[in-house]
Amino acid sequence: MMPRFAITLVVLIFFALLVFFIRPTSSQLNVICSNNLESCEALARSFEKNSHKRVSVVRLPTSEALARLKGMKYRNDFDVWVGGPTEAYVLADDAGILETTFVQGRDQTWIGIYGGVLAFCVSDSIRNQPHSWEELVQTNGISLASPNPATSGTAGTMLWVQYLRKHNKEDMNHFLKQLDSRVSTYTDSGIAPAKLVARKKVDVGITFAPYCERERARGADVTTIYPKDGTGFEIGGIAKLKNAPNPDVAEKFVQYAASDEGQEISAESAMQNPISPSLDNNLNQALSTVGAPIFTDRITTNAHLRSMLISNWINVVRNGQY
Repeated sequence: MMPRFAITLVVLIFFALLVFFIRPTSSQLNVICSNNLESCEALARSFEKNSHKRVSVVRLPTSEALARLKGMKYRNDFDVWVGGPTEAYVLADDAGILETTFVQGRDQTWIGIYGGVLAFCVSDSIRNQPHSWEELVQTNGISLASPNPATSGTAGTMLWVQYLRKHNKEDMNHFLKQLDSRVSTYTDSGIAPAKLVARKKVDVGITFAPYCERERARGADVTTIYPKDGTGFEIGGIAKLKNAPNPDVAEKFVQYAASDEGQEISAESAMQNPISPSLDNNLNQALSTVGAPIFTDRITTNAHLRSMLISNWINVVRNGQY
């Protein structure tokens, strides 16, 4: 016969495992937001109104969100990830943390719902406004804010642009070192540089154009400038997460966000560009008005080079400090 203490131990272990592996389904849809928080909140509130389901939104920059989701691969507390360049979603799919969803007539693990063109957000108060990447590193007397490639998807796009613009790694690193010497503030997210310029904390911020345009619409004395020596853009994504606590509601949320109504609500609240060609001010229309070279939209290729570019920036440009 098994001793009483052994039986007790077995029972305790059983219940401990039960608590760990069996999790009650939450009635609240939990969303990680790597877009502008106002955009995610607007989408969430509209979905709540239509579905009568509660939605909680947590803001995390793209790279931080990806790292956190990889760490929760087998025990996920979130249902949906929305926002941030879709290159990160390619990496998330490679890591097996996205669930297939049926959107716009086909099964896929992620979908683009908004976009934005990489630009400079420039204070109207400075005399020598930079109009190219080369001018940005050669103009004296300006303070510069840049998103941090270790945390920000926007910065990943910026690195990709320099990689394509310079054609070889040596010239790219030379430019990135020049840029680093000019940066007075690195921010965790790509949204923050525009806010810093609007608040007159810095003169120039590297950001996506909609973030600068939103600050201008709020009354800030800022101007969006597209670098004439070339720029890139993001397609912001959404995906249902594997092992989501509320898979059925998550599926409906992704479908709603990808619809024309969802894209319009999400884009308008942050002055971004929807992807749908049937909506006004869509990304293709925005790209046609930039007036500068636009570097490739090879999302999968960019995604698989992203880790190399970030590692290179940390080790070569920043000497291991970030």
